[in-house]
Amino acid sequence: MAGKGKSGGGGGSLLLLLVLVLGVGAAGAWNYQRNLEREKQEQGRRPFQGYSDEDLSALAEAYRAEIDSLDRRYRAARGTRSEVRDQGLLGERVREFERIRTSNEKIREATAEVAQREARLAEVTSEQGYRDQASSQSLMLHVGRLTKI
Repeated sequence: MAGKGKSGGGGGSLLLLLVLVLGVGAAGAWNYQRNLEREKQEQGRRPFQGYSDEDLSALAEAYRAEIDSLDRRYRAARGTRSEVRDQGLLGERVREFERIRTSNEKIREATAEVAQREARLAEVTSEQGYRDQASSQSLMLHVGRLTKI
């Protein structure tokens, strides 16, 4: 009788331990999914998340080259802009006005294009930074998702 009592008590504690481990595992899985969804919402929009690392690097380099080209175009447009020349005749004043207007329009277009490309480059760089951080801290990222309340 004494032998049966000891083995029966051990089986009950083993079952209790198994239920406890399963409960902690289920709570951890639920917490992990909850924190993963929260991270996705906090991150916001990641337009380049579907791109490979090689494609992102090539895209970033292409944007940098395009920005350099547009910046040169901007500087050239600013260089052609000069002070208003005092012209005596009305026709000459109109031509001077058109020249300055055209020059200013080119400067505005170049500025807008540079700003757009820089914004896209910032998005690409942000995606690369996110991936670098996630890969360097992947174990801690998973542990944090699992344990963060």
